[in-house]
Amino acid sequence: MSDGDGNGLLRMRELAQRSGVSAGTIKHYVREGLLGGDEGIVRTSRNMAYYPPELVERIRLIKRLQEERFMPLRAIRALLDDDPDRAGTLVELEDRILERALARDERRVSAAEVKRRYEMPAEVRSRSAHADRPPRACLSRARASSRPADRARGRSGARCR
Repeated sequence: MSDGDGNGLLRMRELAQRSGVSAGTIKHYVREGLLGGDEGIVRTSRNMAYYPPELVERIRLIKRLQEERFMPLRAIRALLDDDPDRAGTLVELEDRILERALARDERRVSAAEVKRRYEMPAEVRSRSAHADRPPRACLSRARASSRPADRARGRSGARCR
């Protein structure tokens, strides 16, 4: 009853080879309900089953959503239960958008050009460099007050301003 037979069903080993995912992972997906119900799965005994070849793409999509999109299995299950074809289409569309964005990356402006366009004059830079900074004494008290022992005693460096 393997793929070579007329019905096209796959054993677990064949399903794992074609999808690039281990048999243990596929069994986990089955237990978690990620591969749909038992429709299309033919169980011949307690530990022997044959799977439809359509599951290969679904398994690849699940693995891709996990590894590339960092989606948890619960979210993947909800997405696939809603509309599995839509999920695959959305992933492909997002990939094309990312590819286009990366292709446009060539037209980015160099750091030197950004500096030339937006750099502040030297006199403005020197005046504004120290405007936000508190006096050195406050910095040392603030560092001291960040110690757990000082916080436990109620000491803080907030009196500087």
